Amino acid sequence: RSLAPPPFIEEGFASRHSPRSINPSAGKEFSVTGRTLFGENRGRALKVGDYVHKLFENLDWLVGDAAEPFSALLEEAPEEAREHFLRCMKTDVTRAVFLKPTGEVDLWREKKFCVLREGGMVSGIFDRVVLRRDVSGAWAEVELIDFKTDREVENEEDIAVAVERHRPQMELYREALSRLTGLDAERIACRLLFSRSARLVEV
Repeated sequence: RSLAPPPFIEEGFASRHSPRSINPSAGKEFSVTGRTLFGENRGRALKVGDYVHKLFENLDWLVGDAAEPFSALLEEAPEEAREHFLRCMKTDVTRAVFLKPTGEVDLWREKKFCVLREGGMVSGIFDRVVLRRDVSGAWAEVELIDFKTDREVENEEDIAVAVERHRPQMELYREALSRLTGLDAERIACRLLFSRSARLVEV
């Protein structure tokens, strides 16, 4: 379904690496080529984590084999990024994130937003947001997935530390989604997908 941007969503600048920043790019179809995404100049600038993130953000819904749709995208990716991504996509946990739910849903990928908040304006980029609709067509539940390619996250202790490190960011995202959708915060699930360990953790 094609939707007009919710209130306060703007296409202004938002940096992924800013703690007050997030970014949604709905409308991109999974049809970009490996050369477009991993072109010579662009490829030099991107780190392994950025390559992996780009692969995630260009997938809407997974159909069939986890690796098949990515052959073109993976062609020019560094070996480490390619192995990282494919290893993660072969797990049931990660596949479930990209399987389309039953019922009517909207999907935001790399969605930029800007909201007014006490103390000023907050802008950012949502990695992936799934919005489920009820029988009346209104949004009923929201799930936010934020992709983390942290190298240091390898075991349960690392994950616990990383979750606490990212918690303020996730709470800010939840607040922004509540404002944008009109839903109570309790109906907005925020989850971190740690791609190196293929772990999905609710925050």
